[in-house]
Amino acid sequence: MSRHDAMLAGESGADYVMFGEPDANGRTPSFEAVLERVTWWAETLTIPCVAYAASLAEADALAAAGADFIAVGENVWRDARAVVQAAHLGMAEPVR
Repeated sequence: MSRHDAMLAGESGADYVMFGEPDANGRTPSFEAVLERVTWWAETLTIPCVAYAASLAEADALAAAGADFIAVGENVWRDARAVVQAAHLGMAEPVR
């Protein structure tokens, strides 16, 4: 979602906005673009934002940037032990 689209959604009464979600073909914006949008949103607006993470490292960075919620891609679930450890540690670097 672009900055403009996110602001329009917020002005229209959206309960939250999401950045980085895959499109119909499974393509996602670059992680850098998602991180920039989440950082901007968290600093500027109060409507909660969800950030899409393709890995635990991305999830950690997006949480640190101010995302209210993290949506994770299926690749994250391939290492369920690391997911549980990261959740338990508050998204700190998982123990391997």
